[in-house]
Amino acid sequence: MTHMFTKCATSTGLDPDVLQTCAEGDEGLQLQLAAGATTAALDPPHTYVPWVLVNGELSPSDGENLLQEVCDAYQGTKPAGCP
Repeated sequence: MTHMFTKCATSTGLDPDVLQTCAEGDEGLQLQLAAGATTAALDPPHTYVPWVLVNGELSPSDGENLLQEVCDAYQGTKPAGCP
């Protein structure tokens, strides 16, 4: 495990060993396959990276304003991290 992975996981209250086990195990493989199938089924198909979707809609800013777009789309009480 890389130092930065461990540092990021720990700083957010996640157990890096649990994440690593998931990523390298059957669940991680199934999640990767599902993400690949979802990507392959996009309509229109993605043509560049990052291809950011918010609620199934292509981000007009290509992710440059992702936090604002997610906060605007969120239907519940806005979390503290929303501007």
